[in-house]
Amino acid sequence: MSFEIEKQKDQIKLSLTHDEFEPGSKVFENTSRGWPLTLSSLNSFLENGRVLHAFWYQEKLKREAKQAR
Repeated sequence: MSFEIEKQKDQIKLSLTHDEFEPGSKVFENTSRGWPLTLSSLNSFLENGRVLHAFWYQEKLKREAKQAR
C-alpha cells in the first residue's frame, strides 16, 4: 500500500494505491469496499471536524449498548 500527497493550487490531493492482491482475493473485495468510506470519513473530519460512520459500525454500537443493559 502506498500514499501520495501532492499540492494542487490551494488544495491537497491524496492518492492511495493498495495492490498486489492474489486473483479472486476476498481481502481485495473487502478492502475495496472499505477504503472509500475510510477516505470519505477522513475528508469529512479534515473539512468539518466530524467523521462518517458506516451502517455496520452503528449497528455494532446498538448491539453493544443492548448487551450492556
